Amino acid sequence: MAATALLRDRERPSGERMPHSLRLLGGATLVGPAGPVAGVAAQRRRLALLALLAVARDATLSRDKAVAYLWPEADAERARHNLAVALHALRGALGERALVSSGDDLRLDRDLVACDVVDFEQALDRGALDHAVALYGGPFLDGVHLGADSAEFDRWADAERSRLAGRYASALERVADERAARGAPREAADAWRRLAALDPYSGRAALGLMRALERLGDRAGAIQHARVHTALLREDLEAEPDREVTALAEQLRGASSSPVPAAVLRGPAGPSAADGPAGQVLRALDERYAVGRVVDEGKVVTIYEARDTRGGHDVSLHVLNPRIAGIGGLDRFRRVLERVARLAESHVVPVSDVGAAGDALYYASPRTPGSLTLRERLQRERPLPVDEALGIARDVALALAHAHERDVHHGDLRPKHVVLAGGTAMLAGLGVVEALGASGGGGPGGTGVTIGAPAYLSPEQLTGEGTPDARSDVYGFGCVLYETLAGELPFGTDRFSSISRKLSQAAPSLRTIRESVPEALDQVVRKCLARTPADRYRTGSELRDALEGVARGT
Repeated sequence: MAATALLRDRERPSGERMPHSLRLLGGATLVGPAGPVAGVAAQRRRLALLALLAVARDATLSRDKAVAYLWPEADAERARHNLAVALHALRGALGERALVSSGDDLRLDRDLVACDVVDFEQALDRGALDHAVALYGGPFLDGVHLGADSAEFDRWADAERSRLAGRYASALERVADERAARGAPREAADAWRRLAALDPYSGRAALGLMRALERLGDRAGAIQHARVHTALLREDLEAEPDREVTALAEQLRGASSSPVPAAVLRGPAGPSAADGPAGQVLRALDERYAVGRVVDEGKVVTIYEARDTRGGHDVSLHVLNPRIAGIGGLDRFRRVLERVARLAESHVVPVSDVGAAGDALYYASPRTPGSLTLRERLQRERPLPVDEALGIARDVALALAHAHERDVHHGDLRPKHVVLAGGTAMLAGLGVVEALGASGGGGPGGTGVTIGAPAYLSPEQLTGEGTPDARSDVYGFGCVLYETLAGELPFGTDRFSSISRKLSQAAPSLRTIRESVPEALDQVVRKCLARTPADRYRTGSELRDALEGVARGT
């Protein structure tokens, strides 16, 4: 970095330490002349103090602000003592002159402690876009959270993370436009590729990369990116891509002479099952099922319309991705799904058949004509009327209560697994995560395979701290009910900041968005969304009882 390089080449006055570098983009690391600094100065809260100083205007921060961010729960005397101890440790590592006290203000000497965030923003301000883009090593303070006792710091870090990522995205887009105007399409595509990696949900980034690849003559690559982008939106956010992305992909498919995947952007009105990559598996099912169109395609399960030729009734056929299905094994899959098949609750979508076909596992469930998923309902209207949302929630809670009492969990509760039919709601997909021998978030003791949409997974599933249980289902339920009532997810959809907020912030109140939500229902949702599992409802039965109390107005 420029400031660090200049200082490294300059002789320092006698007794003064050589410069240090504070790296906050992509994590939090303090680096000295001999390499990363360890010990007391590298403790998380002390690095957080350095981050506050480095990013503050003129690198100056009042002591009151510092203790408010870092020790808000401590009394004034204890907080000031903690700050003094932290400053002493940092001065021991950086040198006395690195941290300057002036009355109540603290200042970081940027000539002695260079910071990548400062260098990044200065490069942007002077228009050195290439240098700025090269400096961005990842999200600000990525993975650094101080927890509930310093929630104000985590909120500040989250806001800075979003702000800096936004500046980086704007710089990348400008670089891409400049390269395209200069006649350097490959470099433009590289910039769009980095932008798409930064925000894989962005339709603008997807469209930019697709157009750049088209200009390079790589139509197949553009179509493949559209497929990945679409699959990610559907799997993680249960959303559809922008129309422009879909239209360009279809246009490229029509113009391409290269062999491209036939299943690109396959949706509910897509081609028949025989055209898909699972065609060989499905042909092995011909004696039992007449398989029709694809209803939904995810990274774990592809669902087909089918008819049971033995029973003569319509079913939804769930065929698991062979790569994932092989993890748990057929015996485990059968054992868990047969437990699900024994559930006798009208709000649980039953399992009617479990088996293997070729290299894939499958299970079947009855298909109700005229049904739709809660995701499809929310795509038509959001938010839903409070009474309707509460009715759906009570039905799903009944399903969870029945399942949890029989030691069956979901692990991947989200709107596409809630089926609406005949004025009632039913829960589908119970037991699949356990049947595959995977944890919903790749937690310890599992396979390391992540199953589920991050937007709906609990904090412990995202961090891998513990095995998903009934309380994880309660958290997913809270996300679904919040979205149904608010029309949006509780922690947003940005890939980085939403996870950060889940791990560091309390759930927002629904009543700040929609005053018509009863206070009692808001409290139920907030308890479901508690960061710590012990602070949530322990089972679906407790959740059911709480919702019944809301319905009775008690």
